[in-house]
Amino acid sequence: MLGLGSTCSTAGLLVGLLLATRLGLGFDGGSAARARPRLVAVRVTPWPVTSPLRILRLAGKLAEWLRRLSGDRVFEMERAELARGLELDGRQLGRGYGHPTPSGLAAIERAGALAVALDTTYAAKSVAGLLARTGRAPACERLFWSTKSSAPLPDVSAAELAGAPRRMLRWLGPSPSDSSG
Repeated sequence: MLGLGSTCSTAGLLVGLLLATRLGLGFDGGSAARARPRLVAVRVTPWPVTSPLRILRLAGKLAEWLRRLSGDRVFEMERAELARGLELDGRQLGRGYGHPTPSGLAAIERAGALAVALDTTYAAKSVAGLLARTGRAPACERLFWSTKSSAPLPDVSAAELAGAPRRMLRWLGPSPSDSSG
């Protein structure tokens, strides 16, 4: 289970899980107990950014790049085969990217008791999706994959930002010290 924003981590994990299965590294195509795990991606960004087609296209491009780079046919992966390992969960999106949800805030509270910090944009929504499944899904092993670094971001002064491209500054929005914003 992971947050689905730009689709990059999801596409990479899809390729990696299929490759591990093909190589017999932890999974195999036979027994249900060792079958390739299903990757559940919880949308934190709306469709069409997180459309299955976009995810599978990116995964296919990655597999093709790895095949060309290595020359190994193990990376020949059909979209349909990649798709069988993917499930999208859109129930945690709420009002959209960057907007906290009640279930995400509840997940943050529960995780805080375990001394695990969750951000409201990705991790809280993903954990909310995980918690929603624990009561309904059959018992199985689950893994929460967080793509957010635990390293704190550095403080950046207005002077340092002054040299940034204008498009980036518009994307960042008004700075906290900007009284006009």
